[in-house]
Amino acid sequence: MVISDEHVSEDTTIDFRLTQLINNINRNKYSNLKFLISTGDNVDYVYNHFYSDSLKKRINYLKKFNNIIKSVNIPYYLVMGNHDFEIDSDRGSNTTFTNVEIKKMEKLFTRITGFKPYYSFVENNWQFIILNSMSGRYHDRFFDDMQIKFLSEKLENNLPTILFFHYPLKTDHFRFWCWPSAMITKDDEPEFYNLLNKNKKLIKAIFVGHGHSWQHDKLDKIIDVYETESFGYSDDLPFYVVGINKVTQKVSVARRPMKK
Repeated sequence: MVISDEHVSEDTTIDFRLTQLINNINRNKYSNLKFLISTGDNVDYVYNHFYSDSLKKRINYLKKFNNIIKSVNIPYYLVMGNHDFEIDSDRGSNTTFTNVEIKKMEKLFTRITGFKPYYSFVENNWQFIILNSMSGRYHDRFFDDMQIKFLSEKLENNLPTILFFHYPLKTDHFRFWCWPSAMITKDDEPEFYNLLNKNKKLIKAIFVGHGHSWQHDKLDKIIDVYETESFGYSDDLPFYVVGINKVTQKVSVARRPMKK
């Protein structure tokens, strides 16, 4: 199952709906689920407004999100989105971040959730790669050099692979996936696109978030790219069930609503 953009905040109705989804999973309402992945913007911002000089009075929404998601009884994996780097509601997720700020928020994310900013795992001889599309934002990119190297090395495993990251990328047929400044393009990331093209027979699908709309397109005429809607903000609380055919190595995606 893939969800995205939960945007946990002071809005307790989001907590309730996310808890409802977790309870449904734990009751086996959705059969044969192996694991759950969130493609980022797990929170709207990490802390509430800084109303007091006392840090103890600041509510940590990342901790609140983590307490909800960790109750699921199947493995789960988290992607970092731009809002997961927003220290509080006064900071803004679309402003320029320094490298120091990015590293600080990555460490905070890892300390609270236990997940690294990017990583990979293997399940039934399929490789799942979680990337952090904020790592290069301090120098007008999306992925820093270390992460590009990491991706290149993982693709050398020669396993069928699915990628997960937050910011959408420009695919074969342009569509309004998000604001242009938040879209990964060949001009921004030529080496990243070259890696995708070089390994397009291995990369069976890419899942992104951010745009809060359900989109599907191809990259290099072969790689399926899916943008998933916001679970926190969409009316019918969509999630996506992803199926893998081990024989054909095809990926299928079904949009499923969890209505309020």
